[in-house]
Amino acid sequence: MDSPDKNTKLLEDLNDQKIWEYAPAIAYSASVMILGIFGNIFSIVYYGFKSPKTTTNNLITALAITDSVTCIVFCDEIIELCFTITFKNVIGCKLMYFTNHSLVVGSSFILALICVDRFRKICRRQSWQLTVTTARICIGVLSFLAFLLSIRDFVILDVVQVNLTLPMLNRSITGYYCTHTRERDRKTIVTAFQLLDLSTFIIVLSTVTVLYSFVARELWIQRKRKESHMLSVQVKSSVPESESADVKCFPNVLIDKTISSAQDKIADSNYSHSDTNADIKIPQLVSSTLSERKEIYNIAIFETYNKSCEATNRTENIKEHKERNSKRKHAYAIERKIAVMMIVITAASFLSFVPYFIVSLGLKRKSNTPEQEFSVGVQIALRSFMLNNAVNPYIMGLFNTQFRCFVKDSLSKCQCLRK
Repeated sequence: MDSPDKNTKLLEDLNDQKIWEYAPAIAYSASVMILGIFGNIFSIVYYGFKSPKTTTNNLITALAITDSVTCIVFCDEIIELCFTITFKNVIGCKLMYFTNHSLVVGSSFILALICVDRFRKICRRQSWQLTVTTARICIGVLSFLAFLLSIRDFVILDVVQVNLTLPMLNRSITGYYCTHTRERDRKTIVTAFQLLDLSTFIIVLSTVTVLYSFVARELWIQRKRKESHMLSVQVKSSVPESESADVKCFPNVLIDKTISSAQDKIADSNYSHSDTNADIKIPQLVSSTLSERKEIYNIAIFETYNKSCEATNRTENIKEHKERNSKRKHAYAIERKIAVMMIVITAASFLSFVPYFIVSLGLKRKSNTPEQEFSVGVQIALRSFMLNNAVNPYIMGLFNTQFRCFVKDSLSKCQCLRK
């Protein structure tokens, strides 16, 4: 029999080979971690300090904080890849999975909360809305729920002994791997908790899909309304405005003076139509008496100036209405853009979990040989969920021009300081 020291040396040599074999998985984990920390720091600064203190911006800031902390904690994934078959620390194994699990689930719950906020803002604008205070309370409750769902990792995670084959020596040695426990009496519990994870994922995904489908439908309806409104505006702009809209609204004193002057002209024996005010349109003066002509002219003056006042007031009301509509449309356009951005972020986040669930519930549970579970492809798939906490800032940069400019300006200032 070989001595324990020799077996330990062989295991360490095999682990060194595994590190080189896992180089793509290590590079993937390190890249996601670095990019996630870098992007989420900018998200925290921009949405937390540079943007208005709205409910949506507070939720995005909370999401960025959670994601940045998660990306920092992801360094344990690199540690695990470097000590895949020599991982003997049981407490470290349980704590590592618990921390990652609670943070990732908490991030997914915040995404679902943002979905609810988008639905209320777009589809239920006249009803109750999430406030900054209620949003913070909801974040605390959801974080606590994620904590409760992750406590089970202290029960189902363990350091498992695996038999590893050494082809060069035609023998096998015992390795140590941090994974779900293989004890038979806990196998049912492990499966139950894995199904609970899947059920939680499906419930959250279904809720988000339904709510965002309503949001997409409302956005489509609003777009059609906007197109029809623009068409009607173009049609109206081709019609000449009423002549009365160009007439100014004079005070009553000026009207009285104009009437008095007009009456004097009518009383004059040399009165003619060419002496009348060009802005005042009166019927043909066919009356033979002076009083009748005065009455006709007075009525025409009042009608003309009343119409001019109504037209002026109507024009002012239209301008105010247009200004209010413009502000409202601008605000709604921002809400619409944020909604589309969050739809893409949510879709990308949930898609990142698909490889993890395929391997975790499929291949990993049915695998009878450690070689399948220790392959580099499986190790990358088991860490696909890391993208959930790293891609959000980059999607935000694609949709938010101001955020993109903020990042560029910040980077340019850093370069100037270096010089």
